[in-house]
Amino acid sequence: MIQERPWTEYCREIPLVACVGLMDEWMTIYACLQNACIVFDKVVVCGEGATERALNYLEKFKLDYPEQASKVE
Repeated sequence: MIQERPWTEYCREIPLVACVGLMDEWMTIYACLQNACIVFDKVVVCGEGATERALNYLEKFKLDYPEQASKVE
């Protein structure tokens, strides 16, 4: 006999992943990552048009929040 489990148990087994598009979002990427790392298990940052300034804020976030840095790719 198969026992059904509540959905709350299943949802903890499947990681939540966010994909953040990065263009020239240097003004918002830091705050976006702060919030995304709270909600999601993994945050993937992607974008071909990212400026050096936006990438610097991405690296700054990783340095300021080392415990969250492992969530960001």
